[in-house]
Amino acid sequence: MDKDKPNIFKTATIEDPFIAASIEARFRFADIGQAQNALDKIIRNFLLAKDSPPVDENGKHNAIKIFIRGFAVGEEEKAKGYRGNFALISIKKVSGGRFALIGEKLDIDVSHHPERERPKSRYPNWGHPILRAVEKGKIYPDLKHAKKELRLLHEEYPEATIPGEDTLHVLIFTRKENKEKPLEKIVIKLQVQSEGGVKLALKGKGAGKASGEAKKPLAIKPSEPSSKPEIRGKFTGLVVEKRKKRKG
Repeated sequence: MDKDKPNIFKTATIEDPFIAASIEARFRFADIGQAQNALDKIIRNFLLAKDSPPVDENGKHNAIKIFIRGFAVGEEEKAKGYRGNFALISIKKVSGGRFALIGEKLDIDVSHHPERERPKSRYPNWGHPILRAVEKGKIYPDLKHAKKELRLLHEEYPEATIPGEDTLHVLIFTRKENKEKPLEKIVIKLQVQSEGGVKLALKGKGAGKASGEAKKPLAIKPSEPSSKPEIRGKFTGLVVEKRKKRKG
């Protein structure tokens, strides 16, 4: 940390030696002035909480509130999306007449943290690497590799997929204009290529997305000419019939 470069703030992390030493009360200072100088180094270099304690009547910091990435995150907290915790770092007198910086964890809900893990979506979207490979028509070297991709997609989204012997039914989150339901059902099928390799192809509805080709219009078979004369009206039909009788 460089005291000559103020206003360069970053998020504190427990990996930083100075932060770790402060939190774990490893610093020992002969007087309170030295302890305040150490606390000022943190203030000059790291982001503090907006509601960090103000200076005292002498214009000195005795304590700060700071978010520290990686600080005291238990397994239960990690599962909830915690990436760190807030701490109150205070100057306190310790044995031997010395002073130390001591950190205390503050139990503040993750919703108020500046950093947190975003909850994982229940459904994949077309930005997923495997689905992008399907869309681009990627060819895998063999069935083993292709099946592994389907298995990984199922394991990542077990609630949105139904595995088959050579298929995977997938519910995909998709953003489409004027679409009430943002979920789209697709089926990915293993398709062995005649030239070698295996492709993950879309089966049935939505199959045109993977190939990137526009659907060809249905060919309309021209109707064969009728052997009967065209009759355009009742009167014309009577005239035609009379002429036939005369010729006969």
